[in-house]
Amino acid sequence: MMNTVSPPKKKRLFKKILKWTGIAFGVLLLVLISLPFIFKDKIAEMVKQEVNNNVDATVNWESFDLTLISTWPNFTFQLNGLTVDGKGDFEGVRLAGMQKLDLVIDLKSALFGDKYEIKKIGLHKPELHILVLEDGKANYDIAMTDTTAVEEEAEESAFALTISEYYMKEAHLIYDDRTLAVFTEFKNLNHSGKGDLTQDIVIFKTLTDAESATIAYEGINYLNKAAVNMKFDIEMNMVEWLFKFQENNLRINAANLSFDGWFKMADDFYDMDIAFKTNENTFKSFLSLIPGAYTPDFGNLKTDGTFSLTGFVKGKMDDLNMPAFGVDLNVDNAWFQYPDLPNKVQNITIRAAVDSPEGSDMDKMVVEVSKFHLEWLKNLVDAKLKLTHPMTDPNIVCSIKSFVDLAKLSETFPLGEGENYNGILTSDVNINGRMSALENEDYEKFKAEGNLSLSKMLYQSADLPYDVKIDSLLFRFSPQFLELTSFTGFIGESDMQAKGKIDNYLAYFLREELLKGSFDFTSNKLNLDEMMASTETENSSTDTQDAAPTADESYGVIEVPKNIDFTLNTAIKTLVYDSLPISAIRGVIEAKEGVARLKNVSMNMFGGSLGLNGTYNTQTSVPKVAFDYDMRDLDIKQSAGYFNTIEKLAPMLQKCTGRFSSSFHMTTDLDGNMEPVYETMNGGGNLKTKSVFIEGLEPLNQLASKLKVDRLAKQTINDVSVDFKFVDGKLVVEPFKFKMGKIDSEVAGSTAFTQEVDYVMAMQVPRSELGAQANAVIGNLTQQAASKGVTVDVSDVIPVTARITGTTTDPKVSVDLAEQGKNVMDDVKEQIKEQVKEKVEEKVKEVKEDVKAKVDEEVAKIMDEAGKRAEQIRTEGKNAAAKVKEEGYKQAQQLEDAAKNPLEKVAAKKAADKVRKETDEKAQKVEDEANKRAEQVMKEAEQKVDKVRNAGG
Repeated sequence: MMNTVSPPKKKRLFKKILKWTGIAFGVLLLVLISLPFIFKDKIAEMVKQEVNNNVDATVNWESFDLTLISTWPNFTFQLNGLTVDGKGDFEGVRLAGMQKLDLVIDLKSALFGDKYEIKKIGLHKPELHILVLEDGKANYDIAMTDTTAVEEEAEESAFALTISEYYMKEAHLIYDDRTLAVFTEFKNLNHSGKGDLTQDIVIFKTLTDAESATIAYEGINYLNKAAVNMKFDIEMNMVEWLFKFQENNLRINAANLSFDGWFKMADDFYDMDIAFKTNENTFKSFLSLIPGAYTPDFGNLKTDGTFSLTGFVKGKMDDLNMPAFGVDLNVDNAWFQYPDLPNKVQNITIRAAVDSPEGSDMDKMVVEVSKFHLEWLKNLVDAKLKLTHPMTDPNIVCSIKSFVDLAKLSETFPLGEGENYNGILTSDVNINGRMSALENEDYEKFKAEGNLSLSKMLYQSADLPYDVKIDSLLFRFSPQFLELTSFTGFIGESDMQAKGKIDNYLAYFLREELLKGSFDFTSNKLNLDEMMASTETENSSTDTQDAAPTADESYGVIEVPKNIDFTLNTAIKTLVYDSLPISAIRGVIEAKEGVARLKNVSMNMFGGSLGLNGTYNTQTSVPKVAFDYDMRDLDIKQSAGYFNTIEKLAPMLQKCTGRFSSSFHMTTDLDGNMEPVYETMNGGGNLKTKSVFIEGLEPLNQLASKLKVDRLAKQTINDVSVDFKFVDGKLVVEPFKFKMGKIDSEVAGSTAFTQEVDYVMAMQVPRSELGAQANAVIGNLTQQAASKGVTVDVSDVIPVTARITGTTTDPKVSVDLAEQGKNVMDDVKEQIKEQVKEKVEEKVKEVKEDVKAKVDEEVAKIMDEAGKRAEQIRTEGKNAAAKVKEEGYKQAQQLEDAAKNPLEKVAAKKAADKVRKETDEKAQKVEDEANKRAEQVMKEAEQKVDKVRNAGG
């Protein structure tokens, strides 16, 4: 019986197991699918908070979506409205922003694998702005460093990451590296890459096109809004680290290039054999590479001639050696003619080559332009250049000959509306010799002769309300210097004359050494208003959306070049700026190593004179100024309207009529608009006035109303001397005395750079000047004293204190007349106390001596305990800082030791130096914080001592 019953029970049990297992799996699957959606908002907020806690930037996004069902078995993550905004030095600079980010992950690899297999990454309309400042700080370096996590991260590296496909659509990319003077920008960029990176050998295919590509180096655009299309297919051998170029093509505007060869990465060197060439040998394709030539009507340009560009890089590269490389450019029998113009540029021939053999001796490199020639009408340009031994003793052979009749330009080149040229430009320059001859001052062995001249030049444009004229300009060449023997010109009604010379110009060109110069500049009238008006007109007509931002435009800062040493001696009879005539301008301006210095600059303005010495420093990312001013007899009202510092801190001066003199010094940082950063301002000085008439000043109006003294609303104040200083974001005015009619007054206080004011005015007001309300209070108090048998003589002069608060544009004045009455009553009480003073004085003295002994004992105890505690804190701080430094330096050394090949060693060295630097900063911070706590302990002890002493009388 048992045998016949058992099988059905086992079947039913097996069915139940299957049933409930299936249900459990279904529920688990349902939970797995639904959980991300149920907790989506909480997950988003948690991730956003965690990201912002670990990066030195502000990261945000509008929304995100998770999908499993429609993309099964892949997991799709979509992020919308992502932004990454900089902090600190990069405040206001957005590192990244994009409309949408798509991420497709293989679900199985994410849950059970040892690799996260990303099927696809997509960026929609990304905007990336990478900025590297002069000091090397980069806005992409936003990860907060935790030196204690190095070892931990190494242990967690078991998971790997593979990407099969990625793309970006309609991207806008900016790379601005000010350490290298490199600026690049790509607009409407589309890029995609595809390949199975999990394989040992993979064919990785990429496609790239950009509507506009700009590449600039040291302010020169080598590509300017060029159209770019690129296809690169690379065979990547991930075992041997060998990369072979397969089908590839690069098109820049109308120029088409292709690459062939391979690149190999070894532990100690790189090896390569890469060649490139042009696929289209027409002169028109070459012309399209010239910035400015590739215009919308470029297709209608008539041209003929041949063009070829070939090059190669071949050999090994390591710490000592460079591969061989060469470039050959040839243009033959070429000409071009713009549509609708009668003449063409013809007989264009170019022969240019760069050749450098493999090895460590880059001095064997040769750069040669054996022919550069072009003609139009009777104009010509002919030049040659050969440079050898560039590393040790540059030998240069160069000649430039040109004749250009500017009036003939309109017959050959398209000009702007209303644009017109006239004048003759000629040059005949020959240079031949070695740098060593110049360094040894053996000028007979170095040939540098010739001149460059421009005469009777006229430039007119519809964008300019005036003509630009150069009557004469002549540069003469010699081995020692380049001399500007004469320059006479006009910009509108402004005349300019200059002469001077530039030393070391060849060393600057060949070795980028310091360029030195000295010039004298004179002008009878310089109208800056006229010049600036034309600039504003040009800017308003420019499509700023298409203009590539530069470093200066990003921050609005005028930088002083670091590789020049120039001196400009200036004498201007009349300068017009903002409709203000300034006369008799003299002084010296020096520019050297990123710093501009003003020496003994003087001028007449606002009816007086201004003397100025100072510096403008752009050696760091934040420009700094330091100036000494000497102002004599300037008109107050005019000055208040023109000096932005006065206008911001003391706009009430516009209600004053008179003159002032002031001597003061000031240092401050400047912001991106070249305005002072008031919180960083330091300095001080003195201001003097002989006679100032004040009418309509709101604090005096309120004071007159509250004291019922109408005469206070209008005042003539004589012989005022005010000392002031800039401290902690405030203009602090030291106490100064003056007289308002019969009222002796003293004022002190401060104006914050955020325009809050806080001043106290102490006045000695004759009773005859006070209103009836104040005199009634005083009379009542004297009667109360008399009723108590005390005869009180109330002074004819009543002290009154007024408080001025609010802001510079909305001041508030408070005067408490009852408080002044209390002061009078205090005088009454004081007179009563005098009558019994002798009786209690002796007893008070005994009590004070007893209390003093106890106070001294308590004070000694407090200070002794505080000193011991402070010393303990400093010792603990030093020990903690030493431990931080030991651990950080150990981690830095581990990074360097782990590097194998040269590139890894360079990167490891840089990373290790960064860790050491951050470690030093962290250790110093620990020690500084300990010292700060120790100082706080002593400060609190001193405060406690003060309380004990005050309590003891």
